[in-house]
Parts: sequence; C-alpha cells; structure tokens
Amino acid sequence: TPSWTKEPIAPGAKGIIKASFNSEGRPGIFVKTVTVTSNATDPSKILYIKGIVDPKKEKVTYTPAELKTSPKISLDKSSASLGKIEKGQKVNAKFTVKNSGKQPLVVKSIQAACNCITHKLTPETIPAGKSGVLELTYSPTYDGKNNDIVVISSNDLNQPKANITLQSEVVESLTTKSPIQEEKAAPFGK
Repeated sequence: TPSWTKEPIAPGAKGIIKASFNSEGRPGIFVKTVTVTSNATDPSKILYIKGIVDPKKEKVTYTPAELKTSPKISLDKSSASLGKIEKGQKVNAKFTVKNSGKQPLVVKSIQAACNCITHKLTPETIPAGKSGVLELTYSPTYDGKNNDIVVISSNDLNQPKANITLQSEVVESLTTKSPIQEEKAAPFGK
C-alpha cells in the first residue's frame, strides 16, 4: 500500500511517495504500477516498480581453496546511459566481461525485470584470464525515464551475480516538427 506526502506541495518543492512490494513466496520477475493522481498539468502519472525475486536458497559454504580457484567475473562498466530513445527503437550496448579467476567462467543466466532486453555473450564460456563481449539489445516499453537492471548469474563463487543498469528516456519521436512550414517557391519565369 503506497503512502505519500499529504500536505500540498509548493511550486518547486518536493513530496515523497513510498511504495513497497512483498516478495514473500513470489519468486521471479515482477512489474507493479502505482498511479499518482494530482491537480498538476498532467493529472495522472504511472510509476513502475520492477524487479527479480530470487527463490530462497540454502546457504552454501565454500572452502578457502574453492574460493581461491573460482572463476571471477568483472565488467568494464556497470551502467550505460543510452540517452533519448524513440518509442519502439532498439539500441545496442556492449560490455566487456572479464574472467580474472582460475577456472572457466560460465554465465548461467542473464535476466531483466522488463521483457525489453535481449543478450548475446561471445564466447558463452570465458576461459581463465580471458574476456568476452556481452551485447545487450534494449527496447524499452515505458515512456519517460527508464532504469532497467540486468542481472548476470555466473559460477563465480565469490560474486555469483553482477548487475548492469541501462538508463534511457523514451520519447514519442526524436524528430521535432517545426510549427513553421516552408512554402515552395514558384519557378523563375512563371
């Protein structure tokens, strides 16, 4: 149940909206909405709460030797700002995935809370001391500012999950139409 600032918010001031999601017994991807209604110029806005809930797992303890010889995932960057994207447009972002561990790195899954990201990892298994390229194709579905998190699960015993955040602003159109239209000039001599 959301809660919000009840007092009127002065021009230029801020209020707070709090909403939570109870993930108990609900593993998997979720997208929930909160509709904000006000007396603003745009009287109705939709806020999205998105995430991935992992099922509860038993805590596994590894020996120091297992941890030392484990694959080790690292990313060249953990986020990408993709700027303005036209609704329906697809944008690619590339990331370098490095394995600085002692065993081959196997990516078990790549997930996002939205169904707007596809991926390709080359090679699929990254040998010790080598790197691969992760290409994400992003096609956000919600208008406005978007922050979508990609969760990479691997066989790295020390850090089994790595996150990438994709940021964008989805607009109806990237071309702006001028209110002034040019008239075609008549050919000379007529």
